[in-house]
This record gives sequence, C-alpha cells and structure tokens, in this order.
Amino acid sequence: MSTGGLTIEPGLLGLLVAPTWAGACLALAAVLAFTVRTPIKLALVPAMPLVAVELWNDVRSRSRRLAAALWLILAARIVASVCHVRTQIAQLHGRPANPPINLIADGAALAIAAVLMERSLWPALVYVIVLIGFQATRRHRPLWPVAIIGARQAFLGLGLVVVTAVAA
Repeated sequence: MSTGGLTIEPGLLGLLVAPTWAGACLALAAVLAFTVRTPIKLALVPAMPLVAVELWNDVRSRSRRLAAALWLILAARIVASVCHVRTQIAQLHGRPANPPINLIADGAALAIAAVLMERSLWPALVYVIVLIGFQATRRHRPLWPVAIIGARQAFLGLGLVVVTAVAA
C-alpha cells in the first residue's frame, strides 16, 4: 500500500470539505514531511489536515462533529486496508496469511465507522463497508503484484475521499 496515498487522503479530504489557503499549506506540508521521511511526520502528518478542517469549522460555526466524523471515516479505511495489504504482501513472499488479524481489523474498522454520528456522511460509511467486503473477497483470489495492490489502494482511498467530500 502506498503510504503516500495515506498521507495525501486526509489533506485532500480537508481541502475538498473546507478549502482554504491555510489548509492547502498544511496539506502541502504533510506531503513534504512524508517526502523528507523525517520521524516527526509520524506525529504531525495525520493531525494537520484535521486541524485545518477544525479551524475552518470553528470560523464557520459548524459543528465539531464533522471534523471528528471525517477522521473516523479515514481511520476506518486505514485500519481495514493496512492489515489487508500486509496480508497480501506476506502471501506474495510465501508467508502464511493470518485470517484472525484480518477479521479483527475488519471488525475494528466497522466499529470505528459505526461511531459516526454525522448523518450527512452515511454514504462514506456505506463506502467503507463495501471496501471491507471487496477486500475480504480479494483474500481468496490469486494475488496481484505489489504495484497493482498499491495502485488499487490509492484508487480506493481516492474514492472514499470523493464520496466523503461530496456527502459533507
């Protein structure tokens, strides 16, 4: 899975939901932090786009629930996808799959998404459920090369960003 896609998705979602120059700078900073590969990215990258959305919502007097809901949707996608991709890569290298881990990750992703309280984001919740189902069916099929797995995950992540932004 492309970790760059996981870095870009929160920033892109933040900009689509609440476009600002400050948000664009934060999203760019997140991508630059990932590119530079410094340890500080682990602490700052996931938080930056959410901070921008939160500040924008405060300025516009929108509910704080939206920023939390956006974070939950992305967290659900990441929890489900990271374990799925790790399993696929392990299988490509001849290591055995660990089905309980995938089931636990899928359950955790569903639980995270179920906490969603923002009614307008239900299409994103449905997308996450479909994503989990799609990935579960891929576990029992022939494996694709790593590049295809990464591209597919980037496409699925972009799809979630678009659906969530339109719903928000």
